[in-house]
Amino acid sequence: MRIVLQPSSQGDVIAREEQFGRLEAEFVVSADGQVFYRHPWDSRPWFSGRDADIFRQAAEAWNRYCDEGQQCQTDEEVAEIVGGLRQELSRLGVLESRPDNLWASLLEQAEDGLM
Repeated sequence: MRIVLQPSSQGDVIAREEQFGRLEAEFVVSADGQVFYRHPWDSRPWFSGRDADIFRQAAEAWNRYCDEGQQCQTDEEVAEIVGGLRQELSRLGVLESRPDNLWASLLEQAEDGLM
């Protein structure tokens, strides 16, 4: 999964999820400024940032992780970049404990070797 940031706002959509070359989901800014992930097959929104700037920084960190992960050849290398992702998402404050936290879910999957 990659996150494609929109160069300019398209309504409330500021980014899209890309899977295998196809755009599948959207990241939208709510009325209070928070960002949520919205997938067409899932009715619940997933928290993705307290504001658009924090979201963009987290999305860039995720995309760096994806790029670096493709270069890894050992489990140790993967563990190192996952650790870096955790540090960056923690620094941004997007790993807060809540049941709808997209970043916490993605990080858990990365730590389990699923992403």
